[in-house]
Parts: sequence; C-alpha cells; structure tokens
Amino acid sequence: MHGLQVVAGAILAPALLGFGLLRALGVPAETERRCVLALAYLVGHFVMAHVIYVWLVLGQPVPGWSLSLFAAAAGVLLLRGRPRGVATGPRAATSPLVWVPLLVLCLLFLDAFFTTNVDPIRRSDEAEIWASKAKVLFATPGFDIRHPLHFFVQHPDYPLLDPLVQVLSFANAGAVLHHENRLPIQMFALALLALLSAALSRRAHGLIGNLALLAFAGSSFAFQAPTAYADTMLACATLACVDCLLRWRESGNAAWWRVGCIAMAAMLATKNEGAMLAVVVVFVFTCDQVITRVRRPRLKDLAWLLVPGSTFVLGSAFNRYYDLRNDLLDPAAGGGKGLLERVVGQVPTHAQPVAEHYGGMLIDANLHRLLPLALCAAVLLHALPIWRRQVAAGAVLPAATFALATLGYMTVFVGTHSDVHWHLGTAADRTLQHVLPLAVLGLCALVWPRPTIHSKPPSTPIT
Repeated sequence: MHGLQVVAGAILAPALLGFGLLRALGVPAETERRCVLALAYLVGHFVMAHVIYVWLVLGQPVPGWSLSLFAAAAGVLLLRGRPRGVATGPRAATSPLVWVPLLVLCLLFLDAFFTTNVDPIRRSDEAEIWASKAKVLFATPGFDIRHPLHFFVQHPDYPLLDPLVQVLSFANAGAVLHHENRLPIQMFALALLALLSAALSRRAHGLIGNLALLAFAGSSFAFQAPTAYADTMLACATLACVDCLLRWRESGNAAWWRVGCIAMAAMLATKNEGAMLAVVVVFVFTCDQVITRVRRPRLKDLAWLLVPGSTFVLGSAFNRYYDLRNDLLDPAAGGGKGLLERVVGQVPTHAQPVAEHYGGMLIDANLHRLLPLALCAAVLLHALPIWRRQVAAGAVLPAATFALATLGYMTVFVGTHSDVHWHLGTAADRTLQHVLPLAVLGLCALVWPRPTIHSKPPSTPIT
C-alpha cells in the first residue's frame, strides 16, 4: 500500500542527495557507476538520518514527505553546481562480463526481498531491536522517549542509523509501517554487492572477481540481506571506508579521503561493532603510512576526521542522556567486571571454545563458502620463499583489516558475560559477515591481481 511512497521517499530521494554530495565532494567522473551508486545510497542516508533526527526532536513540524522532497531538490542543485577537480578522461566502458552477473544477483535478491516482505516485522532482532526503536522514535508523543526506549526496545543503546532509515519510511507514509520499512534497509545489500563488484574489477581479474562475488552472495549474506538487521549496513559501510581509503592511497584524490571519513562515520552510526572496526581500519592504514610513506593526508584533510569523531561523540551523548548502556561494556552486567577484565579472567575457560567455533566456521562451506579459508591459503602461499610476486596494497590492507577485525571479535567472545556457546551460536557468523567482503577483496587481489594502480592527479567530479 505504501510501497511507492517508501521507494520514492526513502530510497530514490536519499540516493539522489548522495549523488549530489559525491559530486560536491569531488568524486572523479570516471569512477565506476556501480561504486557511485553504492556510495551515493550510503552517503545520502547517512546525511538524511541527521535531518530525520532533528525533525523528530522538533516535534515533526512539517510533513515527513517534504524532507525527502527537500533531499531530492538538494541533490539536483548539487549536481548542477560547478564541479571540482581537473579532467583526466572519460569513464572506461564496463564489460558485460562484469555487470551482467551483478544484475542477475540484484534481480534474485529483489525477488527474495519481496518474498520476505510479505511477512511483517514481528519477531527476532529485526522486530525487538531495530523496528521497535524506529517506532519509539517516530510514534512517541513529544519525543518523550526515555521510558519507551527502556521498556519496548531490546538493546536500546545500539546506534541510530538503521532505526532512522526506517523512520524515513514512516515519515513518507505518514504512519508506522510493518512491511515496507524493510525496503530501504534491504537496498544496502544491493549497494554492498555493487560496491564489492566495483572494488574487485578495479583490483583483480574479472573472472576470479565474478566467481568470488557469486560465492559471497551465496554465503550467509543471502539470509541476512532480506532482513531489517543492521549487519549488512555495517558491512557496506566498512567496505566503503576501506575501498575509499585505498582509492585515496592509489590516486591521491582527496575526495576519496573525504568519502572514506563519511563511510567511517556511517560504521559508527550503524552498530556498536562499528567502533571496533573503525579502530582496526585506522590502525591498518596508519601502519601502512608509517611503513611505506606512500600517502599522507594533508593537514586540512585531517579535519574530515571530525565527521566520524563527532558521530561517536553524539552517539555516546544520546546514550548517556537516556541512560542507555552497552551490556558488553557495563560492569553491572558482567558481575562487576568490565570487558577487558573478563577477557583476561576468562581466557582459560573461553579461549578454546571460541577458537574451535571459529575453526569450524573456517571449514564450513555453508556459512562463508570457504572464502576466509581460501584467503588464509593464499596468504600462506605468498609467504613461501619460492613465491616472489610483489603484493599490492589493495590485497594486503583489506586482508589485514579482515584478520585483525576477526581477532577483535574473537577477543570479545572470550570476554562475554553470557554463555559462550550460546553467544557464539547467535552472533559469530553475523559479525564475521561484517568483514567478509574485505576477505573477498584481499583474496582476489592476491590470487589474480590486476596491474598495480599508480598514482594519478585529482580528476573531474561526477556529473
């Protein structure tokens, strides 16, 4: 009933705003359309979430659909503005061997989305965490949300991006929805596939890239993508951050640094795990700069780190104001012990089951299509003395980020205050999906890389 309103106001309008913002930020005109589409959707929704939150706090003073109309108009104005940068040439043609598999996957997932959306959001985390928080934000009179957050939402401390995206659906329909509010969340899965396809074709041979993309699509991603969970959103934002920072490293175009900082902010606004992933990304790329000295951000570009920094501060302030606490970090939930203290104390009892569970996932083809195992094999092969091929940063940095993030998640499971076997069974696979696209990118760039991408001067933004 409200499907067209949601598509127009909560999918197309944020994407159009994102297109305009990417052009204003200076993203090059020759960038693959798949990459631009994905980043536009992510950036557009991240910015719209702030608009929606202010609209809620002010008591919804204007009709919700007017916000989407404003976003679309702003996107058009930005697209018509003066481009930044210097022209370097037209966009290279994309082979049908690249976009046809992606198109087929998108159609298959759209069919899965429409099938899933026949059933209302009424059970599991998508109902008890994400949709319930969206309904509290939208429907509580006077935005007096303190008690509803505590009594009607599971884990109310989780960040706001997913609920605010759903609120945008409610705002355009003028009512709380139970089916259609999945749609804008589900589109992040298509954005993730498009972004991964573009990153693979940039750094690896098309054949192995397509095979890996199909394998990834057939992993447990296929079960998560149709839901209103925030895990696919976090995977999309994490891949966007790493890919943009790689493009900045390869080209020197500061636009990619800017978009990478926005993507990192989206990571922080999506799930609590985004904070750990952001720390890993910063650590890996900082180590790369210290070791290789290939690229350093200019002083004025460092100001863009205020975007993820302010996102973290505002999210923490929201939770502090409404007395919302992360049960993994709250000593009161862990018998008076914080996470680090529990990690140290529980190593003797928890380290083995955590290692065994992750080892089992490594060899379980049903979960991740053996992609992490293949990455491990490729890394070991390149470590052999007989293998002298130079490895590009496009392979090393995603693989290192995947490895360190996985170790980070394993450490958290060691320190869990819940039953370790239950916690692993309910969350380990979902968390590994956050960084599985990085494993795919690192694997393909190791096994069959394209020629090294040399630095290029900044180029004309998208039009």
